[in-house]
Amino acid sequence: QNGARAVLQQWEADFPGVQTSTPSDSKVEIAVAVSAWVDPTVAENLIQELASVRLRLQSGPLLKYAETFLKGSGGLTDLKFQARANETVWLLPKEDRLMVIFSVHMLDENEATIARTACREFMDAYRLVPGSLACSFHEATQPPGVLTALPGFQDPGANTGFVTFTILKDHINKPEKMKKTVTGVMSFRTFFQYHMKSTKYYLHSRMRARVDVLQQSLNRAIRPKIEETAKRTVGGKVFQGSKADTSVAAGRPAWQKA
Repeated sequence: QNGARAVLQQWEADFPGVQTSTPSDSKVEIAVAVSAWVDPTVAENLIQELASVRLRLQSGPLLKYAETFLKGSGGLTDLKFQARANETVWLLPKEDRLMVIFSVHMLDENEATIARTACREFMDAYRLVPGSLACSFHEATQPPGVLTALPGFQDPGANTGFVTFTILKDHINKPEKMKKTVTGVMSFRTFFQYHMKSTKYYLHSRMRARVDVLQQSLNRAIRPKIEETAKRTVGGKVFQGSKADTSVAAGRPAWQKA
């Protein structure tokens, strides 16, 4: 619906031997039948399309809205659809722009804290790239005004916030720019998740390295073992003294000496 079916029909037109169907009792299941006599020259492109089937289907509504917005034919209404569990996407067409709003929700509160920082970086970074899409971020407790003004708006309960991309006609006035813009916007969540995982890996590696440094400091801080020694004076008396064991092994814990 709203452009996703057109994507499947385009597949059937571009790749002879491919048939798609959607079971009547399922809204999320799609069956793709590939004939054995598919042209080998298009097989590689078909594999790439099938590998990105989710992205292509989610891009269908935005592609439809972007094409209609570029033509200026009007007739578009606000559209909302669920992209992920607990996450919603809104397409809000205006006279001079097309707004795409993502609600971002993280399962872990620690990840949500990192995600808020990353979303603010998106908001600041677009100013450094000439001609890029305008991007804004709103905290989860303060949804964008364009959303709260919608009739019957219900807060999806995102714990991170809302990211808004604004598309102008200059961003989609050519076929290659249209494809790049639509694909880039709809792949935002995947791109965002990749950077979240990379950030967590970096933080964990720094924490492990710091723990190793602290462990070495603790090992060097262990007091040397004092050994009792017996010494005989010139007069023949026995004097009990002590001697510090300054060997490297002496400064180690018992479990490391072995």
